[in-house]
Amino acid sequence: VHHGRLTAVPAVRAGRGPVASASMPGRYDFSLPEPPPRDGWFRLGTLDVTTTALLVGLSIVSWFVYAISPNLLFKGAFVSDLVADGEIWRLVTYPVVNPPVGNLGFLWAVIGLVFFWWVGHHIEEQAGRKPYTVLVLAMTVLPALVVTLIGLTNDVSGRWSAGSYGLVPLALAFLVVFALDNPQARGFFNLPVW
Repeated sequence: VHHGRLTAVPAVRAGRGPVASASMPGRYDFSLPEPPPRDGWFRLGTLDVTTTALLVGLSIVSWFVYAISPNLLFKGAFVSDLVADGEIWRLVTYPVVNPPVGNLGFLWAVIGLVFFWWVGHHIEEQAGRKPYTVLVLAMTVLPALVVTLIGLTNDVSGRWSAGSYGLVPLALAFLVVFALDNPQARGFFNLPVW
């Protein structure tokens, strides 16, 4: 350290002078590992835009929409009564409605997206791009549709409504799929997934 700055001191081989810097490339450099190549639908710069990346990206966009108009954002959330009244787009849009609400809302929103990114890419790489997209659509639309239909027939004890938004329900479902397919897999902090 020289006057508060880190300086590189060349290494010396036993009796043969300084070691050439080419023999230790990147000794003082820091870089993140290259992202693995993925079978994306298209590329944005160096990012392969997969179905998982697209859902995470749209969820991040939803934060900005929420900052501008929370009411506008929640027009995409699943609410069974509103779907029954004809707002059928809510059957497919609710996973990307990811507002940072509540105590530590932004932190939980980020953690949820990181978790979905991790487990979603694992499943997408194993299943393939097109089958994974079909799986995402099925796991998004079918449960919401079933809940809506059950709500329509529930007039005996009073009508109820159900709602959902965000990627966490899909992430948890994919975690179960991943754990069943990879029982020995390890996740964050080397914890077993199963």
